[in-house]
Amino acid sequence: MKRGIVVAGGTIDHSIQQILKIREPGTISIGVDRGISVFIKAGLEADYYLGDLDSIDPKDIPDIPTERLQKFAAEKNASDLELALELCVELELERVEVYGATGTRWDHSFSNLFMLKRFLDLGLQVVLVNEKNRAMALTVHQRIRKEVLKEYRYLSILPISMEGVLVSVTGVKYPLNRERLLFGHTRGVSNESLGEDIEIEVADGAALLILSND
Repeated sequence: MKRGIVVAGGTIDHSIQQILKIREPGTISIGVDRGISVFIKAGLEADYYLGDLDSIDPKDIPDIPTERLQKFAAEKNASDLELALELCVELELERVEVYGATGTRWDHSFSNLFMLKRFLDLGLQVVLVNEKNRAMALTVHQRIRKEVLKEYRYLSILPISMEGVLVSVTGVKYPLNRERLLFGHTRGVSNESLGEDIEIEVADGAALLILSND
């Protein structure tokens, strides 16, 4: 599986530097606007640098390798992160973890969450990660390994299609068997792992899967 790591300009946990240092060989790394500074300050190089450079520390701009920089105009019809994910599709990546996609700007955080379904339809599974949460889109089947679940207490399935989502879930405290979770309702919030792999089957509709530990 072709993988990538994207560091965007939202809130960044300090552990990101260690994550970048131990990333698997062959993993494509992308710094997006203020996220570029994460690489520079850690003394690490990204494969690609993207953005309009309106939020990056100006002192870091001279250190960006120009041959790997895609600079955009500040006024454009897509966010820097969306353009970075489109690059991931062009590179034929299959899965990418994004750090710095959430923060104090709700408009940025929600729009980044809502993008997940579109990119999944394009063949790219995008996982948004911050200090306490991990989020991805669901449309068919997802297995969550117990090793991943050790880091999180709660599991929530939130419908993002207006017709809701018809879903089955095993390996959790409150299992579901082809139950329709309705858009705008909280039925799928705050389930819990039983310490084993979790299997999720989506028969109809689309949802966000959010693992939380707060």
